[in-house]
Amino acid sequence: MKMAAVSLGELVRVALLKAADAGEVALTGKEGLFTSAAGANKEAIAECKNVETPLLVVLRKEGKAEIVTLTRAGYERIADEIPEEKVGSLAKRIASDCPLAARIDSIQSVIGRLRSRQRN
Repeated sequence: MKMAAVSLGELVRVALLKAADAGEVALTGKEGLFTSAAGANKEAIAECKNVETPLLVVLRKEGKAEIVTLTRAGYERIADEIPEEKVGSLAKRIASDCPLAARIDSIQSVIGRLRSRQRN
């Protein structure tokens, strides 16, 4: 039986959630966000590394592996899916890499989301 193809959006979403959980992780490989850089993964990787609005950023290379982490845009894409107990530490990690004005915006965004969750 042939398995249903996973959408590009779903590949990206799953990779972003893994990156949020791991902090720093290989982009591809056995322990990476994507098993390979071929096929549908190639498109998903391209979307994650989009120059205009990257969802993941390469921190360094370890051999052939690119070690990546979530950007603020990546965080914003999946923020509503992150468990409440992990939001604070993840937001702090993301904000620490931003300039001061962006850091303030990021923290205010997190607070607004948490308040919204509590009301619902």
